[in-house]
Amino acid sequence: MVTPASDSDDRGGGPTTEVRRRPPQGESSPPTWGADLRAVRGEDLAVHPVEVAPRLLGAVLMVDDVAIRLTEVEAYCGPGDPGSHAYRRLTPRTRVMAGPVGSLYVYFSYGMHHAVNIVAHEAGEVGAVLLRAGEVVAGVTRAEGRRREIRRARGQSVAPLPHAHLARGPGNLAAALGLTRADSGARLDSLTPGTNHSSRLYHLLVPTTPVGSVRETGRTGVSGPGGDPENYPWRFALRGEASVSAYRRA
Repeated sequence: MVTPASDSDDRGGGPTTEVRRRPPQGESSPPTWGADLRAVRGEDLAVHPVEVAPRLLGAVLMVDDVAIRLTEVEAYCGPGDPGSHAYRRLTPRTRVMAGPVGSLYVYFSYGMHHAVNIVAHEAGEVGAVLLRAGEVVAGVTRAEGRRREIRRARGQSVAPLPHAHLARGPGNLAAALGLTRADSGARLDSLTPGTNHSSRLYHLLVPTTPVGSVRETGRTGVSGPGGDPENYPWRFALRGEASVSAYRRA
């Protein structure tokens, strides 16, 4: 089973890509951060997760009024992937990974935090992309408040966090967006407008052109063969981004 690490810093040098942004323009439609982004389409996600994952770098995921520009992701496949939750068999919890592409798979990790994946796979296959880290680009005050409340409940310091730390690590990213297991199974709105099981808004805008230099490593915190960086170099991160979390072998 995969239980990724969440919070430390690992930044490499290299080019970065500036995403042009302007504030949200309404509660019912996603904001626009520049002509280099468009709403995700089903065909973008209906390919192998290892192909999808790097294409999500620089994408913007917006849940209600908080948006995060993704800077780090990991690919996971089906029963043949020893690092995947779907390894060998699907369970009622993981069956969503075989469901419609663009669904959210949210699980609770270590009994401490949630992690969010976007389901992506070829027809008849199983897979998802774990969203490991990103930069909060809208709804900063709301994201800060969510992170602060969780830290207060754990008896941790509630001192202001550096902006780059708000969504660094999968647990922090999910917390900033306010995502929990209640959101698992919801689909991105551009794929099934008006049909989600909740009143929340889930928008994903993807880049239309490459966004910068990408670093590939093994998957963070994955034990056994699935964590082998030679056979599974399926963690992808934008170089030079302060929000990227540390790579750590299990």
